Amino acid sequence: MLLQLPRDMNQLKPMIIVLLMLTSALAGCAGDDTSDLEQQIADLQQSNDEMNETINQQNQDNADLQSQLEERNTEIATLSSNVAMLQSTIMVEEMYRDSLLVLLEDSNTSNEELESMVEAANRLIISLQLDFEELQIQVSMQQNLIDHWIHRAVNNDLSNADLSGINLSGADLNGVNLSGVDLSNANLVGANLSDADLSNADLSFTNLYAADLRGANLTDSILYYANLSDTDMRYTDLSNADMRQSQLINTDLRQSKLRNANLDYANMIGANTVGIILCPNYLPNDWQCVKNNLIGPYANLSNVDLRYQDLSYSNLSNADLSSADLRETQWNQANLSNADLSAADLSSSFLEYANLDYANMSYVNMIYTNTYSSSFENTMWFYTICPDGTISENNGNTCVNNV
Repeated sequence: MLLQLPRDMNQLKPMIIVLLMLTSALAGCAGDDTSDLEQQIADLQQSNDEMNETINQQNQDNADLQSQLEERNTEIATLSSNVAMLQSTIMVEEMYRDSLLVLLEDSNTSNEELESMVEAANRLIISLQLDFEELQIQVSMQQNLIDHWIHRAVNNDLSNADLSGINLSGADLNGVNLSGVDLSNANLVGANLSDADLSNADLSFTNLYAADLRGANLTDSILYYANLSDTDMRYTDLSNADMRQSQLINTDLRQSKLRNANLDYANMIGANTVGIILCPNYLPNDWQCVKNNLIGPYANLSNVDLRYQDLSYSNLSNADLSSADLRETQWNQANLSNADLSAADLSSSFLEYANLDYANMSYVNMIYTNTYSSSFENTMWFYTICPDGTISENNGNTCVNNV
């Protein structure tokens, strides 16, 4: 609280004059000597003057004190304002401090997570480094293997290689050493394997459609369930080969070696099996090896030489026997239905109880052939030489009545 002092000492002056007048009156009552009174008045006047001077001086001092007091009050007000501002600032700073503490706590949590992530990353790096080292070893091994195979490829040597399931369709493997190789389930469609060494090779379930295997060595090979349809296998050595249930549709096996081969349940529709070298041990049902020829239903025996052979009870239905030499052949109870015998020579043969229904007998020479009790239903006759030497065209396009 600000201090309050008398504004002006002049407020005491009237009181002092009254006191002097009373004093003067009392003095008159006491005596008639005025000299002393005048002296007293003079003294009082002097005292009054001195008092006035003192009062004036005191008023001046009071004014100075009042001014200083006001300055102090101003300073106090300023300081109070500053204190309020500081208090407000302190509150703001305390709030900021609290927010920093929260952030610090979050930061501590984040640091722990970061440290965990760094540790995980370090572990991953170590693992990747190990994988990288292992990969380098594998790459080195593969490079060595590549170099090895390049060397072998340059020398046409792929023996004992594991090539199972590989796609080598259309590949040129002429003369390559593939002995002991595993080519099971491989794709070798249209591949050139002529003169290749495939001895002891595993070709089970392999697709060799339309491949060239001329002159190849397939001794002791496994061709189980292999697709060899339309494949050229002339002059191929298939001795001891396992060809069970293989597809040999329209396959050319002429001059191939089939000694001890196993063709059990093979599909040989349209296969050309004329003039093979040595007969296999096992053949599909209704097939047989006659005079180094494999004969059976649907066989391609065009131009085959079966002279003087006993083919009684044979099943050659749907076989191609065009231009075949069948002179003096025994066909008793044979099945030649749907067979193509065009331009074949059946002269002096025996066709007793044979089935030639729907057979093509165009240009066939049947002179002196015995056809006793044979069946010729819907047989095709065209310029056929009948057993009696007449021409079918002169006999109503048949030889049935000219035996």
